[in-house]
Amino acid sequence: MPRKSSIARLPDEVKNELVQEIESGRRTMDELVDWLSEAHGYVISRSAMGRFAQRLSRRSRAIKLMAETTAEDGDAGNDEAVELMMQLAQLRLREARIVERLRELGVG
Repeated sequence: MPRKSSIARLPDEVKNELVQEIESGRRTMDELVDWLSEAHGYVISRSAMGRFAQRLSRRSRAIKLMAETTAEDGDAGNDEAVELMMQLAQLRLREARIVERLRELGVG
């Protein structure tokens, strides 16, 4: 059974801070790896950091697309369609989280 990713094993508070650092866009992958090591004492590879950042980016794009679609369709006055699209987007995000967690557990 595969091991959990090095980032999945981080404490939640460290992982949340890492997410904020990645989303800020102020640091390169190498700088993020160095920051995590220096600030928190966790050593992870650049490739693990890159994979994690890509997953975050995909989620952010999905949320942005959902917001844009909702705004566009909301102008059309079709509340039921907007609600259904919101539910679908939430379902897709939940599915992505479940798949990611299964991978962390070595199932997927």
